[in-house]
Amino acid sequence: MNAAANPTTPANPEIRIIKIDTCPNLSGKSTLTYHIGCNAESELFFRVYANSASGYFSREWVSLVAIQQAFAEVPAEGAITSYLMRDLFIGKSTNTPGFVFAALLAEGLVQPSSIVDRRYECTDGKGFFAGIQELVASDISLDPDSKPRKPSKKKAASETAPLPA
Repeated sequence: MNAAANPTTPANPEIRIIKIDTCPNLSGKSTLTYHIGCNAESELFFRVYANSASGYFSREWVSLVAIQQAFAEVPAEGAITSYLMRDLFIGKSTNTPGFVFAALLAEGLVQPSSIVDRRYECTDGKGFFAGIQELVASDISLDPDSKPRKPSKKKAASETAPLPA
C-alpha cells in the first residue's frame, strides 16, 4: 500500500492535535513524543513528533484506519510487528513505523504477544477509545510544541489506591 495512493493518509490533512504524550521506543533506549489528532470527520491520526535520541523519523500523520487495515492482513491468531506499517511510510525513515508502533503500545491498542516473543497482538482498544472520544468531541486543539500533560496527583492516586475492603 503506497501512502501517496492511500486516501486515509492525506499528505497535508487539517488535523487538530487532541493529545500529546511520551513513551519509550520499542528498545527502551529513547523517549518519543507523539501526537494523536483528528480531522473534521473525527478520524484519528498518530504521528511521532520528537525523539530523545538521534534516530531519524518522519513527522507525517498516519491514519488509525490505515494502521488497522495493515494489521487486518494478519490472521486473527497471528502476531504483528511494526513491519506491517512499513508501506504507510514509503520513502520515509525506517524508524517511523517502529516509533508509531511504540505509541500504539503506550495507548493500549497493541500488547505483547502471549504466544511469540518480540511480537504483538491487537487489543480491543476499549480503554483508548473511551478516553479519546471525549477529546474528539471537545474543542481542544493543542500546540504541537506544548509539553505532554502530566496526570494530576489526585487522579494518579485514585488509579493506584487500593479498593476498600
